[in-house]
Amino acid sequence: MPTQKNPQNRVEAAQPSPPAEPNATEYSATEHSAIDSTHRVVNVCAVAIRNRDGLVLTVRKRGSDGFMMPGGKPEPGETPLQTACR
Repeated sequence: MPTQKNPQNRVEAAQPSPPAEPNATEYSATEHSAIDSTHRVVNVCAVAIRNRDGLVLTVRKRGSDGFMMPGGKPEPGETPLQTACR
């Protein structure tokens, strides 16, 4: 799967294969780096899934009031798309 770097230093999958969700029509896997409170670089990957009605899938971590895009940290050697599928 080809990837492209954009100006914000993100790696994006060019045309990811859709998961088995029949109503989902748009997919995106993006990896970017953030700096945590101890000034370490943390790589994360998030997924945006939108259905035909325009609704976007969000998740809420246990004990949190906020909603966010599903995602997580990549395993060593994993592409953003592989992280998103996992």
